Amino acid sequence: MKKRQQSAEDPNLWSPERNQRLIALRQQGLSWGEIATAIGVSYWTVVERKRRLPASAFAVSTGASAADAPAQLRTADPLPAGHPLSWGAISDRPYHRDG
Repeated sequence: MKKRQQSAEDPNLWSPERNQRLIALRQQGLSWGEIATAIGVSYWTVVERKRRLPASAFAVSTGASAADAPAQLRTADPLPAGHPLSWGAISDRPYHRDG
């Protein structure tokens, strides 16, 4: 007899406590694979379950908001591609200008 695989939709699999454990482990920074191992289900079962939970459940508050940014940054136009001030976000090489 073939063993029945557990589905992410199985109501017997996901209790409120297990949902909270999944959320808490993710907020601690564990990968979906690590969470699956900790809970004792497959990777895809965890991935499917997280798709059914609200995204806000996985939000990690940094305590910062746009209102905390200096007024100059909140109202400034975006910098053009390759601008010296934003160069470090895309490259670890020093900025240089041709010509």
